[in-house]
Amino acid sequence: MLSLEEKKVFKFLKEKNISDKYIYKIKEIFEEESIKFCIKTMNGFTSEEIRESVMKMKQDDEEDFMKYILSDMKDINPKQVLTQLGY
Repeated sequence: MLSLEEKKVFKFLKEKNISDKYIYKIKEIFEEESIKFCIKTMNGFTSEEIRESVMKMKQDDEEDFMKYILSDMKDINPKQVLTQLGY
């Protein structure tokens, strides 16, 4: 269950077109780093910094997915293929 403050942060990030998946990832990262997940903390970041962080998370997710799929294929070097695909 989200606190009132966390709901405010969710709304704040949703207004920046950040999906729930990545809002929860941001929340998880903050908790791991013992950073308070609140509006005051989020105001310390520019919109561009938030978008860049989310884009990096998306790229990491895509790369992990590609590694997973390629790892099951025989005679394919996943690292080489990922490099060729630009990951």
